[in-house]
Amino acid sequence: MSISSIGAYESRQGRPERQIVNTVAEWKADLAIICSRAQYGDKPRIGPKSLGHVARFVLDNVPCPVLVRPRARGPISVER
Repeated sequence: MSISSIGAYESRQGRPERQIVNTVAEWKADLAIICSRAQYGDKPRIGPKSLGHVARFVLDNVPCPVLVRPRARGPISVER
């Protein structure tokens, strides 16, 4: 089952970091996957600024493990 078939494209209002945490909790997710930060310009950031505030909030507040990955270059398909 791909992630899109379980409702991954819901539209919600509010602060993105809080909505991600709420959704992870509602879905009782076993794992959350999030990009490290939005990328501005051509160079990826390295060091303390490599993790954005949304990713940091999610890491600190979700009730499951989090996989942090670099920004996706295209669609991501997750099979169950």
